[in-house]
Amino acid sequence: MESPPEAEIVLDFADVARASYSFVDELVGKLFTRYADGELAVRPRIENANETISFHVGQCLERRLSAAV
Repeated sequence: MESPPEAEIVLDFADVARASYSFVDELVGKLFTRYADGELAVRPRIENANETISFHVGQCLERRLSAAV
């Protein structure tokens, strides 16, 4: 039997030209941290992030993961 799909919250950056690292860390980093800790029932998913925003996302998640270990 297949398990039901997991609920998601989509962060769509389609119309976002710029976002600072601190903004991305506060929004994305905190959401993913809360999800990983079991405090958030829906899985965050990022869509349409440009190269800079994607870089910031990667950096903040890497930093938060290394801090959690």
